[in-house]
Amino acid sequence: MKLLTLLTFLLLFSGCSKQVLYPAYYPGVTPQDTIQTSQTTSNSQNQLAQDDQKPSLLDKLHAEYKKWQDTPYKYGSTGQNGTDCSGFVQAIYKEAFEMDIPRDSSNQVLKGIEVSSSELQPGDLVFFKINAHLRHVGIYVGNNSFMHSATKGGVMISSMDMGYWKKRYWTSRRMLTERTYTAQN
Repeated sequence: MKLLTLLTFLLLFSGCSKQVLYPAYYPGVTPQDTIQTSQTTSNSQNQLAQDDQKPSLLDKLHAEYKKWQDTPYKYGSTGQNGTDCSGFVQAIYKEAFEMDIPRDSSNQVLKGIEVSSSELQPGDLVFFKINAHLRHVGIYVGNNSFMHSATKGGVMISSMDMGYWKKRYWTSRRMLTERTYTAQN
């Protein structure tokens, strides 16, 4: 009961500014559950062919998450000593996909193509309206979860099914092309 009360309190006072708390993981969901990497088969021919392939898109996102996990939130910064949400997204796109995207969420939301929440694919950007003036952005990683930089907890994976995020979901944008998905999956 105390945990439920604490989670409710955290959710009520969450947002995307320096003073805000973010829920980290959806109970029972781990990064391994949310980011599913390529599966291999026991067939030796398939194994050899797979060894020659580039890492999948999910493998790249998972590798980046491992590098950035627990990086603290720092408004206006983009490095692994501290980053804000849009800086984190920009850095991941540069490192994982060699793609330059705008630095701030207000310009990131104008790029790519809009996709509905039911059509999300790993790598899509997900945007949230925290309040009338504040927006938050993260990268969809599958299983209705996204990685992002939160003011409390830094870089983490959260479930979009959590009441806080579900209530504040705004829109999604696909920055990666079908060619990117085909080439990397």
